[in-house]
Amino acid sequence: MAQAIPAINTAEGVLALLAEDDDALKVYALQQINASIHQFWHQASGSIATIEALFEDEEFSHRELAALVASKARRLIFYYLGDLQEAQAYALGAGALFDVDSPSAFERTILDSCLDAYVAARAGLAGDEPGDAPASLDPRLAATVQRVLDRCLADGQHEQAVGIALEARRLDVLAAAVLAAADPPTLLAHALDAGARTVVERGFRRRALATLALLAYHIGFDLVDAQLHEFTRDAREGEGDAAEEAGLETPLLGEDGKTDAGGATPAPELAPELDAFLRILSGSVSVELERQFLARACHADLQILKNIKAGVEARNSVCHSATVWANAIMHAGTGVDAFLRTNLEWLAKATNWAKFGATAGLGVIQRGSVADGRSRSLLSPYLPAAPGSSTGSPYSEGGALYALGLIHVNSGAGAAQLLTDSLRATQHEVIQHGACLGLGIACLGSENAEAFEDVKNVLYTDSAVAGEAAGYALGLLCAGSGREERSDEMLAYAHDTQHEKIVRALAVGVAFVHYGREEAADGVIDAMLQDQDAIIRYGGQFAMGMAYRGTRNNAAIQKLLHHAVTDVSYDVRRAAVMNLGFVLLSAPEQCPRLVALLAASYNPHVRYGSAMAVGIACAGTGSKEAVALLEPMLTDPTDFGALIALAMVLMEQPASKTETLRAKIDKLHGNKGVEIMVRMGAIMAAGILDAGGRNATLGLQSRTGPYRRTAVVGLALFLQYWYWHPLAYSLSLALQPTAIIGVDASLRAPADFKVISRCKPSLFAYPPPVAMEDKRSKEKVPTAVLSTTVRSKARAAAKKEEQGKEMGALPSSYVLSNPARVVPAQRRFVAFERDQRWQPVKAVTGDSTAFTHSGAPRQSPSALGTAVHPLAAVAAQPSAASAEKELWLPTPHYCESIYQTRRRPTRTIYVGKVPVGSEHPLARQTMTTTDTRDVEATVEQVKKCADAGADIVRITVQGKREATACLKIRDRLFQDRYDTPLVADIHFQPTVAMMVADAFEKIRINPGNFADGRKSFEEINYDDPAQFARERESFRETFMPLVEKCKALGRAMRIGTNHGSLSARILSYYGDTPRGMVESAFEFADMCRDADYHNFLFSMKASNPLVMVQAYRLLSEEMYAKGWDYPLHLGVTEAGEGEDGRMKSAIGIGALLMDGLGDTIRVSLTEDPEFEIVPCGALAALGSRAQTERWGVEPFEEHRDTHLFNRRRALMAGVGELPGQKEGDVLDMRSILHRDGSVISSLSLEDLRTPETTYRNLGCKMAVGMPFKDIATSDSIFLREVPAEDDAQARRALRRLQEVRGEGWEFTCWRRPSALAASPLPDSVAVISLAAALAARAEGRSPLPAGAVRLALAVDGTEPDADVEAAGGLDATLVLLRVAPGVSRVHASRRVFEALTRARCHLPVVHALEFAPGTGREELVLSAGALVGALMVDGRGDGVMLSAPGQDLAYLRTTSFGLLQGVRMRNTKTDYVSCPSCGRTLFDLQEVTDQIRQKTGHLPGVAIAIMGCIVNGPGEMADADFGYVGGAPGKIDLYVGKEVVRRAIPMESACDQLVELIKEHGRWKDPEPEEEGEGQEEKQAVMA
Repeated sequence: MAQAIPAINTAEGVLALLAEDDDALKVYALQQINASIHQFWHQASGSIATIEALFEDEEFSHRELAALVASKARRLIFYYLGDLQEAQAYALGAGALFDVDSPSAFERTILDSCLDAYVAARAGLAGDEPGDAPASLDPRLAATVQRVLDRCLADGQHEQAVGIALEARRLDVLAAAVLAAADPPTLLAHALDAGARTVVERGFRRRALATLALLAYHIGFDLVDAQLHEFTRDAREGEGDAAEEAGLETPLLGEDGKTDAGGATPAPELAPELDAFLRILSGSVSVELERQFLARACHADLQILKNIKAGVEARNSVCHSATVWANAIMHAGTGVDAFLRTNLEWLAKATNWAKFGATAGLGVIQRGSVADGRSRSLLSPYLPAAPGSSTGSPYSEGGALYALGLIHVNSGAGAAQLLTDSLRATQHEVIQHGACLGLGIACLGSENAEAFEDVKNVLYTDSAVAGEAAGYALGLLCAGSGREERSDEMLAYAHDTQHEKIVRALAVGVAFVHYGREEAADGVIDAMLQDQDAIIRYGGQFAMGMAYRGTRNNAAIQKLLHHAVTDVSYDVRRAAVMNLGFVLLSAPEQCPRLVALLAASYNPHVRYGSAMAVGIACAGTGSKEAVALLEPMLTDPTDFGALIALAMVLMEQPASKTETLRAKIDKLHGNKGVEIMVRMGAIMAAGILDAGGRNATLGLQSRTGPYRRTAVVGLALFLQYWYWHPLAYSLSLALQPTAIIGVDASLRAPADFKVISRCKPSLFAYPPPVAMEDKRSKEKVPTAVLSTTVRSKARAAAKKEEQGKEMGALPSSYVLSNPARVVPAQRRFVAFERDQRWQPVKAVTGDSTAFTHSGAPRQSPSALGTAVHPLAAVAAQPSAASAEKELWLPTPHYCESIYQTRRRPTRTIYVGKVPVGSEHPLARQTMTTTDTRDVEATVEQVKKCADAGADIVRITVQGKREATACLKIRDRLFQDRYDTPLVADIHFQPTVAMMVADAFEKIRINPGNFADGRKSFEEINYDDPAQFARERESFRETFMPLVEKCKALGRAMRIGTNHGSLSARILSYYGDTPRGMVESAFEFADMCRDADYHNFLFSMKASNPLVMVQAYRLLSEEMYAKGWDYPLHLGVTEAGEGEDGRMKSAIGIGALLMDGLGDTIRVSLTEDPEFEIVPCGALAALGSRAQTERWGVEPFEEHRDTHLFNRRRALMAGVGELPGQKEGDVLDMRSILHRDGSVISSLSLEDLRTPETTYRNLGCKMAVGMPFKDIATSDSIFLREVPAEDDAQARRALRRLQEVRGEGWEFTCWRRPSALAASPLPDSVAVISLAAALAARAEGRSPLPAGAVRLALAVDGTEPDADVEAAGGLDATLVLLRVAPGVSRVHASRRVFEALTRARCHLPVVHALEFAPGTGREELVLSAGALVGALMVDGRGDGVMLSAPGQDLAYLRTTSFGLLQGVRMRNTKTDYVSCPSCGRTLFDLQEVTDQIRQKTGHLPGVAIAIMGCIVNGPGEMADADFGYVGGAPGKIDLYVGKEVVRRAIPMESACDQLVELIKEHGRWKDPEPEEEGEGQEEKQAVMA
């Protein structure tokens, strides 16, 4: 044990020891002097030189101690002399021995000197990094200052740390101090004021304030996540009241937006950040990003629902409603309603309250769809046009109002008024019921006095149905307020009413009022617990649970346990046990132990309560204790609550933990031998396990600590489903996405932000899909095994063994892209790359968050904030328009560039002599239409195609006779010196493929029918999860011999998926979707790769261009993810004939070529094959030119959903911004544009001088020489020239066009302002360049010339983004997008749309495309389809205007309408889906198509499929209303949708029977009489 150093009275003796040779004596002397330096400094001053010599002696072991003593002596000397430089140098030399915590004035003086020197050294730095100081800065000085800063943070002296950080330009310390403060908003306000007042240099002040803004964003996200609604509302409104629950004393914003208590206004630089911060506090940012994440990441397994539905009896309403509920929860917030849409007939069985619940489920599915009135649009089929008007079904309307509240939970401003108006306007108790529930949820905790009175009025009607919902709504409106006058009023009415439903609702409502009040609620709780009415005591248990949620309060637990075992009411006992779960939220590990004995009770109510208590307390934790308690309860046939509770515990847990429960659910839900409630519990458990598309859990506590009021109250409301099933939908209020979403300062999600998960990918992977089982009996027969199969199996076994050896080498970490699914248990494995561009404001470590500085390379923007949820995302340089920006996720990586056409790099494969791949020209392909067995005819047709320029020709090979003919065809062509590669088109016949591989250079196989050719649309239920994989393995035996043969012979292969011929297996699992198409192809590609065969390519064909484009993009996206580089063959199948067929092909193929996708092309037309080569070559030339010349624009960030077709908000039904009528308008200006897509025709003066011809060219009907609008009439006209005022004929023609009427339409003339200024025309639309309009606004003048009443903005794609974003503030009617010559139309337009949407500008955009004189019709169609269609397939565009000097006006109009119909926007004529014909065709397809077109061409909106055979028939008719399909030679089958309704009709009468079929289904209308006759009749009527 060390002895204490004795005190000394003089330093002389000790100083003498410094001259000794023994270092131990010197050290002893230094220790003595150091301890008494303040007393004997004057004596030590004479020995300073000796002490300094010891410091400079590198062999002396205690140099730092010598420096410390010397610095203290010199500091004391120079302290009085006023020279501290030498003292400071020696103090720094003392290093860690220099005591920065000493209270002595001497140490304080040195520290002040050090801080001054440090601040001076860092002057002028950016301040972004702690280590970016100049080389001249003494590292010892930096270390000393860092110790001071660390001490400030450790001691809670955060204001001092902020001051030093601002002066020393240490933004990292500034952020750390704010985030570490006990009261972050108060310190943030202080920092904002200090930054604005004390930082002089503008650049650093901006950076400092921006950093503070980032921290404010993070705090805002934390507040929203904690659901501290009162605090955030006060902050937004500047009321100055903090939420008591938050524990915060001062709001961030004072009155009038001031940022501190002293009244300082925010710095001008912070205006955009303040706007963005207020948006964050409103919750809209989190809501929208959550919605987009859930929609994008949805992995719900529809097969689970299909299996459940298959086991539910037709009249079992309990399981029916539970299935609908499970679907809603499973897809909560995802917007995916595929199950509902595909089971409409089944859902139609729902009546009354079941219909109410089914409609309410839409609100759960569409939760968060609140932007731009989206919720009203989604629910418009069920809501009345105006509150109080009739919808036909009060149950649907009531359910829709309830759904509206569920959509707007935590963001009720957009729905409150409609719900209130609906409540006031109806006397129907069902509608009142839905409106009350919706209003209570949408305005939860708002204490909206007006809404409270309206709901109370409904309560006082004493209707059991409406009053029950009103009781709950009153509690929801006042949740957490603790207002005893409210609860007293509610309890008083509960004692007066005779309706148990109302009493229970009011009692639970009172519990909501006292949420979180703890001891303050004891008076109300005790009164309720002692009430004679058991229902009110029931509510008292919930009042206890709500008031003491998460507190672990012993008194509350004892009271609940007392009532759980002593109360005479089983309902009360059940409620008491359940609410133990709420009280123990903060100690979930204690709950299973506490209720273990109760879980073994004889009373099923107590057992149920025990299970639910564990489910509540341990929700989403996967607690082993909870699982051990609940799993034995599953064996009791009455404990359905254990199923629900166990599902709650196991939410978002690894598949290995949930497989037992999933297996139990599978056994129970369809078992008719168990209790109906157990089956219901199993179905509900299935929905809970996969909530939110397997991306959500029950989030009852925020990551910063406070309990989330909406979630806890919502879960309590869910528990009331015991009495009223529709309340089960309120479980969605407690769901929270399991995601890390990084957003930058503009509140967007950068695609290049990466999250590292330091664990094996399989640990937290999604559960494997539930497969289907074909239960049809199969007779086992001996199978001949080919030698190639044996070798293939041997290789597969060897590969599997090798993979087994490598299991230990599985990756120990993997990278997640933004947004990243991170389940709660995964958070402790999360890390971030230190060298990536984006860094989090707080790093995610364990179950908490910690601050990290924004390191990373200096790029702009340079930092990113992220949190486990909600989102803390911030960049250093927020955009000035950030407050107006939409929120999207980035465009998926499906092509090389979104702003430039760059060919997707692929490998080269060889089809005979033709190389296919990105290093080679686009190959042109066609297909013969002859009977393959007719060798002569087929050879001649191949030669014609080759002479026309075909690089590859495909021939159908349907049987062995055709395969034998193929050998002769190949030989004949070689003899005639034609070496054009031939492709065998194979369906259903693997053996035929093996034969023809000897002759042809390429084999096309269809994954949908090559080995799995069941052409059935019946769903197949797979009970065995391994069955799906086993069936895929069975294909291997069929397919691998062909692979081996192609590999041996050097043959190529196309794995060509067709949308219309997906197998029943794929359809039942993935649905009729692009995902199903891609996965079907990948199954066969994986087998090719297993055999090391890579000479293949893909195709994803569909008759619908939108589906085709989505499928190819998804395929490319997945190949990028897999690292595959196989080429693509492009084509729209069954496109049809003539201009329609060319337009569809141009839209689909052109869109992909502009993205740089595609290596071979076929334009499928119902024409002779050689005629396909010209349009094929034209598209190939267009694509090659775009790729070679690198068409594009400057890089920009884009957020486009390539997986779904979404129209822009501009003209969406129900929420569009069609031009409105203004006071003083002479004409009906609402008809300028059409909601489904507009066609604008460009007129010249010559056109106006032949008015009747022009009227007809514009598509008008004529009567007595006057034009009237028809279904395919141009919507508006654009005048290239304005007629002079004295040109009476032209002006009269114009006026007649403006006054054209028909079904609410009127023509509107668009003109340039210069022409209008010279010759004014009344009631016109002036087309003015965006730059001119902005200049006019800047000068304070109107841009409209005389006569014009509306403004159209002309945009050419070269404008700065800021100008485009400003378009929304110009009071314009629309945007005319006329891309400048030499600018890439597709990419420039995408940039314009991105800027418009970013600025929340929803003006309709009309594409104006001008062609050069002499442009041919085919080139015009193909270019318009490729360049404009490429945009419209993504919903980018609301109309089209084509101009081509020399082309017929009527032709341009019909082409425009054809374009709109091709992109599925506006149907103005019959839509035909006709195959291109091949050797399988059983009739003359061109002749029959013409016959059908003549008889049915006048039926707009009707789609008719004309198929030559059954190969693709039913599937490709998915989009058709009626089908005409060759069933046998001379026989036709007629279809309605996918269902055949008439078989084997003689071909001679088939066309007439098709007309009869259309009439039977009410889709027929007689052709209108010829115009001339119609005009004569009208004229005669006028004469009479």
